[in-house]
Amino acid sequence: MLPTMLRSRQALRPLRLPTAMTTRGLANATYMRSRESFESVLDRLALHRACAVLRTPTAEAAPLAMKAAIDGGFKVVEFTLTTPGCLDHVANFRSSEPDVMVGCGTVMDIADAKAALDAGSEFLVAPVFQPEVVTWCALHNVVIIPGCQTPTEAYNAYKAGAPIQKIFPGVAGGHMWIKAVSAALPMLKLNPTSGVEVRARPHKHRPSLAYALSRSASTRRRVQRPH
Repeated sequence: MLPTMLRSRQALRPLRLPTAMTTRGLANATYMRSRESFESVLDRLALHRACAVLRTPTAEAAPLAMKAAIDGGFKVVEFTLTTPGCLDHVANFRSSEPDVMVGCGTVMDIADAKAALDAGSEFLVAPVFQPEVVTWCALHNVVIIPGCQTPTEAYNAYKAGAPIQKIFPGVAGGHMWIKAVSAALPMLKLNPTSGVEVRARPHKHRPSLAYALSRSASTRRRVQRPH
């Protein structure tokens, strides 16, 4: 059973942006997604609740690491733009893993967002909150999860149109922070990232939409020496 914080699907939808914002040339039909696609991404994030985040120093190591994560059961994965060959990996895994939802991280500007979508990314993630990027994504029905560190940042991201707010970096004891902020700002959908240990897996009583696991979810030795 999904946690009680998911009982209101209305809260997952981005705010309606002022009409004036849609008349300034920001919207582009090339990158427009349907509302059905937008809702489907949110539904799958809520269903699986854990995302494998990949960073590798070489392009060759990336597919090995991500395949290990998928073989381990992850149904939502994220390649970061700091990984060599990131966009090629997004495109390849979209083609080869149809049952896995593939996203792109470290999206820092609108150009990054367009490049990730061109590669086939189904959702976008950023380490920081850039209002213009969130607004552009909201106008195109693209799910973006911007990085935030304070309740003010998270709320401003929500107001700008981000349906989920990434709490980055996650820290020890962070579930109490999540609980306190969610109680005060129940409209937020918080996604702790980094600093999340495998043993601290999502719990139905913790008010987080999803968790993102990086470094600790895989072993460096296995990636470097797959055989």
